[in-house]
Amino acid sequence: MGLLYILPSHVRLLVVYLRLALMLPLLMLMMVLTGCNVESSISTEAYHQQVLSLEVEQLSELPVARRFSGLIKTTQRSDLGFELGGKLAQLNNHEGDRVEAGQILAVLDTTLLSIERRELQAQKAEAKANLKLVNANLTRQRTLEKDGYASKQQRDELLAEKGVLEASLQRLNASLEANNTRVEKSHLKAPFGGVVSERYIEAGTVVATGVPVFRLLQTSVLEAHIGVPKANARQLEMGSLQKVYVGGVGTLARVIGIGTDLKAGTHTATVRLQIAAEAEFFPGDLVELELNDSIKQAGYYLPLSSLTEGMRGLWNVYALVFDDSAGLYRLETRDVQINYTDDNYVYVQGALENGEQIVANGLHRLVPGQLVRRQDDIVSSELRGEG
Repeated sequence: MGLLYILPSHVRLLVVYLRLALMLPLLMLMMVLTGCNVESSISTEAYHQQVLSLEVEQLSELPVARRFSGLIKTTQRSDLGFELGGKLAQLNNHEGDRVEAGQILAVLDTTLLSIERRELQAQKAEAKANLKLVNANLTRQRTLEKDGYASKQQRDELLAEKGVLEASLQRLNASLEANNTRVEKSHLKAPFGGVVSERYIEAGTVVATGVPVFRLLQTSVLEAHIGVPKANARQLEMGSLQKVYVGGVGTLARVIGIGTDLKAGTHTATVRLQIAAEAEFFPGDLVELELNDSIKQAGYYLPLSSLTEGMRGLWNVYALVFDDSAGLYRLETRDVQINYTDDNYVYVQGALENGEQIVANGLHRLVPGQLVRRQDDIVSSELRGEG
């Protein structure tokens, strides 16, 4: 070592490099040996995924509840307008107002009708006065005829004048009745109780005869109009009570009509149901009719989580096949076809056997042929609340 210090600096550096080069292989060998000892201390036992299994049970058919959509409609819906034209003097209601039958909704300006009425009343008073005078003259004429001082011609003239005045009074009475009718028709009344759904015109507008002012909907009696396939419509009976839903709220409705012709676009028959009076639904609400039905085909009711997408439109489930040599279960694919689905479950048929065990969920972590451990079984009927 002392000799190293007396050597030139560049020679000393070269010696150090040579020593390091000689020690490097030895260090690498020691690291390899150490690593082997570490690996030998780790267990070589392979890890096997644990899966939840499901024992499938074949069903001869599947009872299902089907829902068919339609609309809530009112039995009466009217666009209300005046039978006479005129200027709108008063509007009493707005959209959403509830009204009773006979309630006044709007009024036309009746100023001209009032003037006409006063004129007719004056003419009637005049005719009555003239008729009173003619009757008095006739009384005197009869007295004079008895005394021989008057001719029959004068009496006939008075009788004719009396007839004209009486006819004039009848005409004036009819004119007054017509005036009263026009005044009454200047008041727009609700023909039935309901809700004002539209107000088309504002006060002060001059409207023509028949122009709609309000749209009135009868809400006391509502109906559900629902398109139902022909086979399901045949199962319904007139007068039977059925369950309907609006916005998740259910109520009973009575069947009051079953259509006999099918709609071209949907090939469904329209079923009319009368909604219970206590149901707080509105015309235009979307309504669903729930009917009990069944899929008359053998199959298996499985959770959607037990399926994975296969080829050619089919789906796969992973069957658990016991492997005697490993004491574990090997995954095998089974092709199935979906016949019915709801929110979380499917009804399938395919290459499954009654009592066979399949993987219930977590298929994204598994592959066919993989060895796995199995948890306790779940019978497929328990999924439907039968167990």
